Amino acid sequence: MRDVADEVGLNIATVHYYVPSKAELIRLVVTRAHEQFATRATPSAWISPREAVRAHLTAAFAVVEDDPALARVLAEVAVEAAHDPAIAEIVEAAEERWRRALHRILAGVPTGRRRQASALIMLTLQGACLRPTDARAVRAARQALVASIDALLEESP
Repeated sequence: MRDVADEVGLNIATVHYYVPSKAELIRLVVTRAHEQFATRATPSAWISPREAVRAHLTAAFAVVEDDPALARVLAEVAVEAAHDPAIAEIVEAAEERWRRALHRILAGVPTGRRRQASALIMLTLQGACLRPTDARAVRAARQALVASIDALLEESP
């Protein structure tokens, strides 16, 4: 918390007044990050599931490419969640909100394929957050993911 106070130029007591714990700080950061993704990566409701997924992926990967620091923070929080139950709860809640959003995007897709597509999207984007400054790798991951999702949706009746 002292590092945060120093970074923003505030007294640590002031920071503690508004953000009383590390878990609350992480909750605020994760919520803000997911809001940024949601704002940019929520497609129009008037397009097909395939077009909606493509729009979501294009926008979500653009966030990773445009703000690699944000992507790194999310990756670091995910690693921390493995060791801290309070942070794990925050991460799990954020992932559940993302999963529900993806299921809405894929509403016309059979349940099994919708779950597969959502898991593939989430895991690939989470992986891209591990090395967000490697633009070539991020673009390659997006292209491979789009091809995989297209194939998965193509198999849908």
